[in-house]
Amino acid sequence: MKAILSLLLVTLPLHATDLINDQEISARFLTEMEKHFEAKDLIEAQTLQEQLKERKQCAALPLTTPDEAKLTSAEIFASRKSSIVALGNIYKCKKCEHWHNNLAGGVILTSDGIVLTNYHVVENAEAAAFGAVTFDGSVHPVTEVLAASKSADLALIRLAGENFQPAPVAFDEPVGAPVTAITHPDGRFYTLTTGVISRYFKERTRDPKGGPNRVAITADYAKGSSGCPIFNEHGAVIALVSTTSSIYYTTEKGIDKNLQMVVKSCVPSDSIRGLFNEKPVEP
Repeated sequence: MKAILSLLLVTLPLHATDLINDQEISARFLTEMEKHFEAKDLIEAQTLQEQLKERKQCAALPLTTPDEAKLTSAEIFASRKSSIVALGNIYKCKKCEHWHNNLAGGVILTSDGIVLTNYHVVENAEAAAFGAVTFDGSVHPVTEVLAASKSADLALIRLAGENFQPAPVAFDEPVGAPVTAITHPDGRFYTLTTGVISRYFKERTRDPKGGPNRVAITADYAKGSSGCPIFNEHGAVIALVSTTSSIYYTTEKGIDKNLQMVVKSCVPSDSIRGLFNEKPVEP
């Protein structure tokens, strides 16, 4: 039996390109961003924070045309992993002199480095500089905030560099349509999960009219996944991760107990298209 197991281990192929080293990704981002910061060849976070508040919309983008062919989740991962970045910032805490990083996600929309992420990912007063690391390990500082919406929880940014691999953006899909999420839950980079669109809704606020539009999905993700894309069955972006909301059955002495469900709330394509000055219409 041992001989058979050994033979299997030798003969079964290891798909090294899909073998993710979380620590290496995090460490590379930190090291390269620190070099850029010390060399002063990037835009400091304070300038980006100002742009985040001032810039509301940008001109229509040269988006990639979605494919009509239906893809498996494996095919979506293979074709879109290079379009997904781990995006975040470097900062220094008050307890030591070392640099630290804080990583979430984003998706590349154009070959010249325009990336979509969440507003709350870029809104960080403690950050010194922002950047992104692609699937191949290359690190690119953020050079500009092009447009942003706090209510929609969206930000369009530009990365230094060229020849990026963009993902297409599609129109909203109906409830029940299959989705594939590729996210970074708690630093577990490029995690694929699948599910369906469970509903479209208005975010709950004190205003009885409700807040911004959201779409709920059943594909799983967790903290650290902010800004990561949700794909339809053609491999086009139809939503962006935003938040989670846990539903508990009881509350005892101010403590929630008996978790029943975690709602995965995302920003729908309709809102995404509005950010770059493209009024959503039926295809």
